[in-house]
This record gives sequence, C-alpha cells and structure tokens, in this order.
Amino acid sequence: MINSKKFDQAKQKLLKLEKKYPQNSEIPRLLGVIYLKLKKYLVAEKQLLKSFNLNQDSMAVILNLASLYKYQKKYNKAHKLFETVILKHPDNEIVQYNLGNLYRDEERWDEAENCYLNAVNIAPTHVGSLTTLGFICKNKGDINKSIEYFHQALAIQPFQPEIYWALANLKTYKFSESEKDIITSMLKGNFRNNIELLFTKAHYLEQDEKYSEAYEFLKQANSQKYQLLNRIAFDWLGYGERIKNVFTSEFCKTNQSGLTTDITPVFIVGMPRSGSTLIEQILSSHSQIFGASELSFIPELVKYFGKQNYPEGFKDFSRSQFHQIGESYLENTKEYHAINRIFTDKQPLNFNFVGAILLSNPNAKIIHTVRNKYDVILSCYRQLFTQGHDYSYSLEELFQNYTYQENIMEYWKSLFPTRIITIEYERILTNLKGEIINILTQLSLEWEEPCQKFHDTHRSIKTASAGQVKEKIYTTSMKKYEKYKFFIKEINNLSKLI
Repeated sequence: MINSKKFDQAKQKLLKLEKKYPQNSEIPRLLGVIYLKLKKYLVAEKQLLKSFNLNQDSMAVILNLASLYKYQKKYNKAHKLFETVILKHPDNEIVQYNLGNLYRDEERWDEAENCYLNAVNIAPTHVGSLTTLGFICKNKGDINKSIEYFHQALAIQPFQPEIYWALANLKTYKFSESEKDIITSMLKGNFRNNIELLFTKAHYLEQDEKYSEAYEFLKQANSQKYQLLNRIAFDWLGYGERIKNVFTSEFCKTNQSGLTTDITPVFIVGMPRSGSTLIEQILSSHSQIFGASELSFIPELVKYFGKQNYPEGFKDFSRSQFHQIGESYLENTKEYHAINRIFTDKQPLNFNFVGAILLSNPNAKIIHTVRNKYDVILSCYRQLFTQGHDYSYSLEELFQNYTYQENIMEYWKSLFPTRIITIEYERILTNLKGEIINILTQLSLEWEEPCQKFHDTHRSIKTASAGQVKEKIYTTSMKKYEKYKFFIKEINNLSKLI
C-alpha cells in the first residue's frame, strides 16, 4: 500500500496493528515512512524514534531516520547515524547507496561517487547506484561514462522510464531502434512515469525529423504534467504590475543601501533554457571568478524580510532594511567569495527580485540572458524539469510568464541602466570571443583564454544544460522552432491576446 501511495489506508491498518502489537518495532517504522513521504517531518521523527527505541539494531529504521535528517538538512545528525550503521554493516550496498545520497544532497560529489562505486563493487546489479553514477558523470561532463552507467542499469532492468528520459536529456544521445520499441511498448502498456516516456518519445521523434508527431507527444506530455500538478494558472502580468507599484523610481532612488564591501556578486538571470548555464560556465573559467551555481539565498531572504508577501511586504522598506538583506546575503555566501571577490549566482528566477538585489548590494551586477522568443519558449516546453517551473507545462501560462519576464526586465533596466548587462544567446553562439570580452570588460576584468575553452573547466553542473556546456559551442539549437509550424501558429495566436 505504501509503495502504491495509498497512505491513508496503510496508516489506518498500521494504527490498528499497533494496538494489537505495541512492542513491534516495524509498525512505528512504517508509520514514520508514511509521514516522511507526506513531508510531515516532526511526526515522522516521533514514530521513527519510537521504532528505534524498540529495536536499536534495525538497519532499516536507522536509514529511515538518516533520510529524515537529510530532508531536514540536519546533516550532522544523519552522518552520526551512518557512523553507527556502517560499523555494523560495512559491506552493505544499501547503506553505501544511502550514504551516497546524503553526500549528494550536500553536493559533496566525490564522496557521493565513492559511495555509489562501493555499492556497485559490493552488488554489481544495484540499479540505483548505477543510475545515480550516470547522473553524476553527466553533471561532471563525462557524457560517455554517463551513457555507459545508464546502459548498465538498463541491461539489468530495461523498463525504467526515468533512465530513458535521462538519456534523452543529454540532448545529443541517439536512441537505437530496440530502445524506441521498448519506449513505445511501455507507453502502450500505460507504464508508470508515463510523462517521462512521452517527453522521451517527443525527443527521439524530433531527432528523426518527425516534427508534427513530436509536437503532438510534447502536448500530451505537458498536458499530463500540468494536470498532475493540479495547477491553477498564475496571473504573471498582474504580478509584474504589483512589483512596479512597489519598486517605483522614487522608491529605488531613496532606498539604496550604503553597504560597503569589495565583494561583487554577479547574478545571472533570465528565462530557463536561455543560456544562463553557458554564461556561468564561461565566467567560472576565469581565474578571478567563482561559479557558485544556483543559490537559493535571495528567494529565501526576500521571503523572510518581506514576511512571505512579495512584493507588497517591501512597500515600507527603508535603506537600513535593504542593508540588512545585503549583509545577510554576503554572510550566507561567504564560502563562495573567500578567495575570489567576484562570484556568480545563477538562479534564473532572481529576475523577480532585481530591485531588492541591487538596492541591498551596491556592488552587485546583473547579467540578463535573452534568447529568441520562439526558441526559448519551445526549449522550455520540450523540457521536463527536475523541479519547479510548473508554469512551463501549459503553453498559455508559459507564454504569459515569458511576456512578464520580458516586461519586468525592461522595467528594471530603466531603473538601473548601468548595472544590468544584457547578453543575447545567439550572439554568444556566433561571436563567442567578442561577447566574452564584452562581459569581462563590464566586470572590469581582463581577457583570459580559458573563458573561450569553458568546456574544459571542471565543475559539477546540475541543470538540464549540463551535457551541453561541457562541449564546444554548437548552433543547432538556433531557430529550431522553425521546424514546429503548429507551435509557431499557437505562439502567434497567444501574442494577439496579450
């Protein structure tokens, strides 16, 4: 019942059994697992600790508790539990796999990789470890090794939708006819994770230049995902007007923080799939810039200081409050500017908060990545995101979001004309060195050759573009939308409604 997500039924049965067998440690453990899956962490901890007190030798409950602390980001507590369980089970693949997951959550990639390798050495057919090794290699840019691990996992269990999508998400992978047959058979069998299969099929149909069929599968995939989310479309254009009503020209003139620092955060913002990962990879190849990837601090600080009411929560803000935000941000990010005084924060959705960012930190710079409207919308629509960007699964809401992003960035540029650098994705592809020099000049930095050889820079990248930015520049993604005639028609119709 738990595996089939029938949590209420399972919980009722377990509560009845608990009355009958109060000393059975497995019952509170399973209750804890249910609450863990429901993200009710406090009651989950209570049940799991109850199980642990009944049976302190249970490997299962120790791993469940460690998972709970991982989700809560209480990493020290989780590691202490693993120290206990590894002493008792040093050669257990499940323990190694779960410890790898903990390290992965902490972004301690080398240690995570070692744990997964240990698991595979103990149990060569451990599919979870093989699959995760595939993802780690992808993030490191070792695409061939990534494919090798995914293939090993599929050789053991060929019916795994998430792996087929992972292969498709490498962008350059070509499916064999036998793999296409398996994907088609799973779709016909209404297999689990149907959405991943639909996105995957759309991907290989595009590679086969069957664009009309590919678009039909894209529409099915996005429609199913949007329905699964039970999402109600957000009023993006209204949101933009609310932001403008708070961050007026006068408000921004009188509320610039007086924060004094020699640290320069560079915020890379824009639509997903607009080239932000590529820009960060280029900049992080410079000796004086640290690439910190996607940080969550700005959204968290905006939420906290604005009392979870952005933008209206900022209406009565003062210079001192923006000063506090600036100080808090630099304190939270100190590990990223300990050596280099310039670092990148590539959280594309920070375009919502450009006013708060620039008012709180006088040294901050914004790089706005832009891309052809049709290409960037299509690229988002073709992407099954790991998390977030729920709006993108409805073409109508995606278009509204794009229009809002375009409008609000034009507004920010009118308020802060010297602090926002606009970079066109297409110009990077066709004039790489010239555009890099342009960016570096605006950051008061000298040209360095490694920036042009960004694909040789070793760092872990977790976004959908990971496989692409570890390769040399290619232009095949330009004007891809021209192949999708029905898509162009729909976007043009939506344009008339705005």
